[in-house]
Amino acid sequence: MMLKNKPHIIFSAIAAFIIYSCSSLKDKDILGRYNLEAKISKGSLILNENNVFEYSYEAPMETYTSKGKWHLDKKSIILKSDDFYLSDFMDVKETFSENRIIKILDESNIPIEGVTIKINDINNLFVTDKSGIVSLRNDMKIDKIIVEYIGLSNRLYEVKNFNAKAFEIRIIPKDYTKMFFDNYHGKINNKEIKIYTQKYIKDK
Repeated sequence: MMLKNKPHIIFSAIAAFIIYSCSSLKDKDILGRYNLEAKISKGSLILNENNVFEYSYEAPMETYTSKGKWHLDKKSIILKSDDFYLSDFMDVKETFSENRIIKILDESNIPIEGVTIKINDINNLFVTDKSGIVSLRNDMKIDKIIVEYIGLSNRLYEVKNFNAKAFEIRIIPKDYTKMFFDNYHGKINNKEIKIYTQKYIKDK
């Protein structure tokens, strides 16, 4: 009985190996340029040998680009943009100081006047002065800082070190000319790569 089943087992193993080998993609298999051509939009995705990708998309009232690293995971391509393309966030430094203050800066480290700030769940609002600063009582405990700023959707910051007295907040607002891929999984099927709902087809 075992002898009869042995050829069948060997054949099944060989068949499985062939199927797996054929279905597994390699980096060299997908290198090149992929294009999107739709009625009102166009775009491209270029996969280079050094695992760097370049991405662009154009549509009415909407144009953005991205660049970063890519790698394969089975039948998916993973895209991770360079930090340069990250926007819509606050970069916060918690420091120790004699005075309890919050200072708001723009992405070029220039103080911003007139920014409204809410502390914790207190209804009182504070507004930055010409130096981008809000001065607070030294005995005031700060758990959360909410910054009201146009172009910033993630406005809440939760304090990490409750012994910190000064907070320097640099605002990087949403940049609609940039696309940030955070380990995004794009599906690969034959000579197509699907990014969100759009299909990019490989150049011949």
